[in-house]
Amino acid sequence: MEVNRISNYQPQFSGYVDKSVKKYVSKAIKNECSYQLKKGTFDSAKAKELKEYGSKILENLSQYMSKTDKNTKFTLGNARYENYPRFKNPITSHIVRIYSTLVDGKVRMDEYGEIAMPKTPVLSSVKDAGFIDVKKLERYYDNLQKIDPKEIDKAFYLAEKTKLNETSDEKLGFFEGISRAFKEAKLESFFDKILNR
Repeated sequence: MEVNRISNYQPQFSGYVDKSVKKYVSKAIKNECSYQLKKGTFDSAKAKELKEYGSKILENLSQYMSKTDKNTKFTLGNARYENYPRFKNPITSHIVRIYSTLVDGKVRMDEYGEIAMPKTPVLSSVKDAGFIDVKKLERYYDNLQKIDPKEIDKAFYLAEKTKLNETSDEKLGFFEGISRAFKEAKLESFFDKILNR
């Protein structure tokens, strides 16, 4: 009789939407309602509709993110006047930026060493966010659906693996070598989780 090993290993994946995105959508809806109030076109039914619209986008993003690694988060990187949607995972210092126009649905490294796809949507600053920015997030989500969530986590893996491979062993001291070995083991464990999804 042949006995097969039973594995209790269940890959963990339940990435999430960062609170910065939730706050951004909430502020955008609030700004839009204030704008309509100033214009004299405010309607409580329309305000409720806007709030539900924002909630639906956040729910869709959350569902998508739940299929990524538990430490992968969808967040906004903000400059002084603009916000950029992106993904982060502590496995690497690299970020993943998924852009509005996809080229063959593949994640790649851009010329600045960041993981990227062509042409990012730019959102207004938090204080200036409005309905148009929420619409951009919806289009962003529509494009995300064309990408297997596994590809985002694989991009993190490939970026960190490339970084580790570029550092030669001769340049490392004893303790740095041990640290690198632990990083590589952690990275390979991360990759195994991605493959076993």
